Amino acid sequence: MLVEHRDPDVREAAAALWLCDPSNPEIGRRLARDSETDVRHHLARGLKKLGADAQELRDELEGCLADDSSADVRQAIKDVVAAGKPQR
Repeated sequence: MLVEHRDPDVREAAAALWLCDPSNPEIGRRLARDSETDVRHHLARGLKKLGADAQELRDELEGCLADDSSADVRQAIKDVVAAGKPQR
């Protein structure tokens, strides 16, 4: 599974792929807890891509990432929340 790969660039790519098809919520949850800031930041910035059908999951991940140890991740979440509703 890409989400378990040791290379953070691969896990960041996994985040991009998951955002296109969030049918497995556990992958998103794992990415939100990734040890690498860049992976969490990519996920945070991409949450706006989740459609209305994934709003509950988006809210959950936004809440998780809003308390992230990285100021960049927290700011990305603030920007996504400020942008409003999902694009789809």
